[in-house]
Amino acid sequence: MLSGLKQFRMRLAILVEMMGGQSELARRSGDKITQTEISRLLKDEREPMFETAIGLAAACEVSLDWLAGRTGRVALRAPIDKALLKESVESAQEGFAELELEELPASTKAEIVADIYETYSGERRKPQRRKVMEIIRAAA
Repeated sequence: MLSGLKQFRMRLAILVEMMGGQSELARRSGDKITQTEISRLLKDEREPMFETAIGLAAACEVSLDWLAGRTGRVALRAPIDKALLKESVESAQEGFAELELEELPASTKAEIVADIYETYSGERRKPQRRKVMEIIRAAA
């Protein structure tokens, strides 16, 4: 098994290739991370600082855990569909009111909204009331 730093460098190399090179990755970071810094990280001339790793993960839209080699799951994050997120929250709120569950803990409500969002993510339709109610009942 590769060490954490070797995993980081290997995955950073993958991301540099995917992003179109070191200069493009530096640009995507908002120039917070320079091309020279990326090069030094790849050549094992420097260990990554936490802030640098966070900036690289954000610029590439990957999880920090994946970049650090701590997980093989879900390397790339899909961009958030803000309209669907809003509809998911509104659908959940309507369901909570209808089922008289407004007093659920915020953490449970957040999990329900995430479940609704994930259920309809990638689909081109709004959350359906019946399915939303099923999700709420299963979690409550």
